[in-house]
Amino acid sequence: MAGPWGGNPTSSDGKPDGSAGRVRLGEAGLLRVEPVDSGPSRRLSRTQLALIIGGLLVGGVWGLPLAYRVVMAPWSIGAGGRDTLVGTWSGSLRAQQGAEYGLYLDLAYWERSSSSRRGRRGSRPNLKGRAVLCTPVGERFEYAVTGAAGRSGEIKQLWLEYGDPKLSALNFRLSGAWRPGALALTVPRHNPFLPDGRFVFPRTVSSADPDDYFAPATLTARDRATLDAICQRIRRYPPVQAPAPLAVRAGRPGGPDAGG
Repeated sequence: MAGPWGGNPTSSDGKPDGSAGRVRLGEAGLLRVEPVDSGPSRRLSRTQLALIIGGLLVGGVWGLPLAYRVVMAPWSIGAGGRDTLVGTWSGSLRAQQGAEYGLYLDLAYWERSSSSRRGRRGSRPNLKGRAVLCTPVGERFEYAVTGAAGRSGEIKQLWLEYGDPKLSALNFRLSGAWRPGALALTVPRHNPFLPDGRFVFPRTVSSADPDDYFAPATLTARDRATLDAICQRIRRYPPVQAPAPLAVRAGRPGGPDAGG
């Protein structure tokens, strides 16, 4: 409504209302309402627009992979002190014939991409790292590790690949499952070592040989020191050979070769 003196329109409480416009006395004594300019419109500058778009892009680039990781690989995030599948694991592998080996794994989350190559069983890898295996004869073999784990911590595959392609017989694959505090592993009927722990290449295998594949194992230690302790404990030092007996000079008692 108009003000009492023909000024700006007022609201019901008597305060000016700038939404309707300005009322002026026109020709023939008629009142005319003119729109009131509310001031310059607020437009975003090019710099502000670029910053907003850049922020949205950065949020999408970083936010979407993190959200995917939280949903599909919760075992890789240790928020609040939670145990994780990733990190270090140490323990023993034991062959069917009794030889014991030390195994160390250092695993990290590997972010998937649409262009990443699928693993040997059709799953894209989401684990990578390294491994060390020590034998009863004092040898240590280092491996590169790639693998794939499901959302619940199921180890679909964990491929240990030795650095020298000529010694690919050292490679082997693990599978299993993770639960907080333990990593259960199985090796599908494969053992590249002899029953005494030696690695011989090429190795002759006979169907008459007794099974000596690795038995299922569970790793619980989360440090490298455990591996070193296992390697020290299982190492079989070669027996110290006694010196050869001195040769006794032949001769008859009292003869020319006898002393005295």
